[in-house]
Amino acid sequence: MQQISNEEEEEKGLFDRVGEYVEIQLELIKCKAVDTSAGIVSSLASRLFIAVVILIFVMLLNIGLALWLGYMMGQLYFGFMALAGFYAFLALLFYLFRASWIKAPISNSIVRKFLK
Repeated sequence: MQQISNEEEEEKGLFDRVGEYVEIQLELIKCKAVDTSAGIVSSLASRLFIAVVILIFVMLLNIGLALWLGYMMGQLYFGFMALAGFYAFLALLFYLFRASWIKAPISNSIVRKFLK
């Protein structure tokens, strides 16, 4: 009878340790998920800020370039039309090659961040 009691206590202790182990593993998974998510969000936030600054720079540069081209062509609006045509051509290129130029690099970047 004494021996059965000891075995039951050992089993109970083993089950308690397994339970603690599972809880610790779940907590570790949660911490890793939070760390990975925080890294991705901070990376996206910094890239977004840089993109906004670059966007403002490019907009101002384009206005200046359109005015200069228009001055060279004789009418200011010709410069804006020329730039609009150029950007329409770029938009067509991006549309045609969107999978290899945009989708694949972004997907790969996100996967690398999650697996890091």
